[in-house]
Amino acid sequence: MALPNGADAAGQSPAELHPLMAASWQQATNDATITDTVNNTLNSRARCVAPLGTGLRDIVLGFPGWGLKAIEKPWPAPYRVTACVEYPVGTFHPVYINGQRVQTVFPGSETVMFEPCPIQIPAGAIFYVKCFAFWDGGFWMGRSQACIPALAEWTNRGAGLSDQTLTSATFRTTALAAGFRPAVFARLDNPGVVLGILGASQEMAYGADCSDPDTGGLFIGRAMRNLFPVMNLSRAGDSLGQYLYRNDARRQLLLGRLTHLVLALGSNDIFAGIPVEKTIAWLKHAAEPYMANGVRVYGMTVLPRSTSSDSWVTAKNQAPVNAAFERARVAFNAKLMAGYRAMGFAGMFDGAHAIDPDDRGVWAADGLSPGYGGGGFASLVNGSVASVRLGVMGPNGPGGGGYPPNSLVPCAILNAPGDALGAGAVIAMRTDREGKGVSFSVQNGGARYRYPPLIAARGQWCVHDGVHECKRGYDAVIAGSNLGPDVFLS
Repeated sequence: MALPNGADAAGQSPAELHPLMAASWQQATNDATITDTVNNTLNSRARCVAPLGTGLRDIVLGFPGWGLKAIEKPWPAPYRVTACVEYPVGTFHPVYINGQRVQTVFPGSETVMFEPCPIQIPAGAIFYVKCFAFWDGGFWMGRSQACIPALAEWTNRGAGLSDQTLTSATFRTTALAAGFRPAVFARLDNPGVVLGILGASQEMAYGADCSDPDTGGLFIGRAMRNLFPVMNLSRAGDSLGQYLYRNDARRQLLLGRLTHLVLALGSNDIFAGIPVEKTIAWLKHAAEPYMANGVRVYGMTVLPRSTSSDSWVTAKNQAPVNAAFERARVAFNAKLMAGYRAMGFAGMFDGAHAIDPDDRGVWAADGLSPGYGGGGFASLVNGSVASVRLGVMGPNGPGGGGYPPNSLVPCAILNAPGDALGAGAVIAMRTDREGKGVSFSVQNGGARYRYPPLIAARGQWCVHDGVHECKRGYDAVIAGSNLGPDVFLS
């Protein structure tokens, strides 16, 4: 006899048998960006978007007893938290643990989970996670780039605030650089790829990337076009040496909750003088627990670091920051590209040669202006670019800065990975009197685009430190290294 709703003989539906996986694009792990010795409460609202490839059910919110300031370590004191899932907007579903709304999160390497919230969220739907946290001990939990007011997110800290998780009240964001959000897991209606990222500041998209205006995704996250969940546990300044010193909490959070992993650590080791062979050995050692758990691991080559006498407008006026480190970078990348399969890796993304194809130790350049950070997101109609929107976040605003004022700046238009036919689009970014991008002009939509192309105003490929990409550079890495969803879906 058939059982209802596709249940099996044990009375469980297929969805109930699916494990809890990372549920959406998220940079969820708090990195203690801000120290706050005054406030002891916060309310937050974080935006999530269900992947286009699957609906979600049984939403589980996870709160870490640890953070990533300098190295992975427990928080200095416990905190208590209540939370809810808001879906649809204005409808609040509180989450519980043993019948109670308040959960105490003790310092340690665990991420404490609430019980599943029994709701269903369709593929591509927007939902929000609201939290109220309170603590003693003068510390603050924050995540870089985790609060985008343009996406209706906010994190408001204060002394003695009341719990607003079940109200429609909105609040001023206290710190744009450090919002608060939990890890979000769910059962996927259509189980498939779930991608994790372990890296440093470049993988966090430090510099001047633009957030996807729909999901808030940055760099690797936005490159996946929200086809599947992406959880980014990168930390600015991280290295293989630091990761291997302490990584229990991140491994506990990730293992069993992802299928693929981009392991992009190594840059800060090479540029700290760690020998190439040791860095390679460390990278393999860091990957082994994930590969042993059936996760497909991918590496990334190390980008150059340079100085410039003309604000990175040209390549000829750049020089490597350190000749010895530059030789080590080139050697490390060569060994990695030649030997990644022997290490057990499933693939490699060679962003280094997308930025510096001749191994000169400098950044490619457009030779146009010192403007950087201006990026757009295209919408297609019948394979042609119909319109382009600004992103929603960036250090100079989503349109970047430093471009010629009151101008139309020509854009670099790169095909997204997997698109071999699209061509012909001509787009310019319109700037205001301060040289910031404010809108885009589609002068020719082109034809036969399979996916929206990558669009960035021509200017610097990196920001003024010669280390981190801006939208122009991140787009070049995505396109030049084939960093797209098809790699993981094949």
